Amino acid sequence: MDEVYLYPMRRGGWVISRLVGDRWIALHQDHALFAAGDGELVLQALNIPATKANLNLYFPYRGKRGRCPTLELMELCNVLDPTNPVYKKQKGEAGV
Repeated sequence: MDEVYLYPMRRGGWVISRLVGDRWIALHQDHALFAAGDGELVLQALNIPATKANLNLYFPYRGKRGRCPTLELMELCNVLDPTNPVYKKQKGEAGV
């Protein structure tokens, strides 16, 4: 069975955290990023160009809340994250 990497939030939506560089970044679906620049860091960690178009696609503005990660981005974190056991399993690197 594959590990669950998106966790449900109490009031709906999903949450995930990722190690980017030397710190953890928490992504809460449709909730604002904690620090300016986190969107660019997450995209770079996933080897997605941090262009304005990609930021608008994966971290759209939600009014006064600022940029918020989408569910699609959070799913990409699972698919493209080389530290994820599911990714390693797909690459044939995971042990039993």
